[in-house]
Amino acid sequence: MDHPKRQRDAGEARFRQLDSNTDIERSIRRFDAAVDTSLKRIRGFIAEGAPPR
Repeated sequence: MDHPKRQRDAGEARFRQLDSNTDIERSIRRFDAAVDTSLKRIRGFIAEGAPPR
């Protein structure tokens, strides 16, 4: 529940200010190598269990 004295500016200008999406977050990329290694391992398990073509 909002505080009774809190005022909201729901105008379009305020929305545009807050929703600029100018920052690019790349910190997740530090997991790329670990994910690639895991996927390679999983694909290997799948290939071993797959019926011959």
